[in-house]
Amino acid sequence: MVKKMRDGSAKVYLFNVRDFGAKGDGVTEDTKAIQATVDAAPDGSLIYFPPGVYLVGVSTPYGIVVKNRSRLRFVGEGGASVLKVPPERNRRWMTFDDCEDIEVTRLSFDKNGSTRFGGLAFYSSRRIRITQNRFFDSAPKMSDGYDRYAIVFGVGAKVSEDIWVGENIIEHLQVEIDKARRVHIVHNRSLRPEYSAGFGWFSQTQQAICEDWMIAGNLVIDPAIYGICVALDGKRDGSVIRNVVIAENIIVYRQRVGQGRAIMVGTRPEEDMVAKGVVWENIAILNNQIVYEPSLPKPVERPALQVATSSGQERMSKLRISGNLIAGNEKLSAYGMELIGLTDSVINDNAIYGVRGGILMRGGFARNFVHSNRVTDVAGAAFHLAQSGGENVFVSNFVFGRFGVDFQMDGLQPSDRWQK
Repeated sequence: MVKKMRDGSAKVYLFNVRDFGAKGDGVTEDTKAIQATVDAAPDGSLIYFPPGVYLVGVSTPYGIVVKNRSRLRFVGEGGASVLKVPPERNRRWMTFDDCEDIEVTRLSFDKNGSTRFGGLAFYSSRRIRITQNRFFDSAPKMSDGYDRYAIVFGVGAKVSEDIWVGENIIEHLQVEIDKARRVHIVHNRSLRPEYSAGFGWFSQTQQAICEDWMIAGNLVIDPAIYGICVALDGKRDGSVIRNVVIAENIIVYRQRVGQGRAIMVGTRPEEDMVAKGVVWENIAILNNQIVYEPSLPKPVERPALQVATSSGQERMSKLRISGNLIAGNEKLSAYGMELIGLTDSVINDNAIYGVRGGILMRGGFARNFVHSNRVTDVAGAAFHLAQSGGENVFVSNFVFGRFGVDFQMDGLQPSDRWQK
């Protein structure tokens, strides 16, 4: 049955997938029936999933395909309305291409043991809202080293824009958004994300775009590699990453060590990539909490927060790293922060407890203002400054409790100003 509803002055058409033959019994493949519902619904429709388990993606890896559409809402009854894929590699629930004004809400998505990629996939899309959904895996398997998506915005012909991902529950899966502007990832919960990051942007192509982002108020527990990541992935010349805020997130390591980098921004220094003409600027990492609990089976060997450039070919400037709390409880056998190649940035009012070392700055950092940071109970250097590029100011930084050395300085320049 198709119902015509009213939303203010606009007409809204309601399409029930059961009316087009979807069974929702978890056994019958419902891909064709749901696809018929979408195809029959005019722009501006609400597509409704009554309680049930809808098996999709058996006959096609793309699941339900929505292309060149606008103003569609996909709505269910929360945990009672489940879209489920078969346990095969790279199976998607839905694929959106060149769409705009799309909302997906109050649905549940079961990965069902499907390995590698898959997910709720978008390309070249605008004004997308994904809220109050649950993404989970009812038959989780050991990761084989590939990403496993809950939500992915892939690299399409156009830059995806105006994306809101909020108030979702995500278990054993990851959210990745590439080539996008004006993105909000807010108030989600991510449990044991596989593989690369709980929430991340990766460059994927040359001249990649990451502009005007907000990643805020999320909870990530036991990530495999990164909790939150904004990183070059391969040699991506000419990429632009600017106006990014990572704020008030909580990242907790309880049972899984992973790689331990809760927040990663930049180019992974161990990969020795040299990307030319890359711009990193106006990035704020504010008031995040990173906790390594005593229940971890072994120490973590990577820094909790890493901001890095690969070489002088990249420019990373105008950052603010402020108000972050890192609590190691002796389970972080690396620095709390490792900052490589920053210029014209402010690092202030961060608190680091119980780790091997406090803050490490290196790699030609220049014209930075470092003040009012607190490091307590570290085994090594509380502050380690190496390979300065000059004109940095360090004032009113504090060390408390036990420490190996309070301030270790290797290669500061005459233009650097220093005061404990």
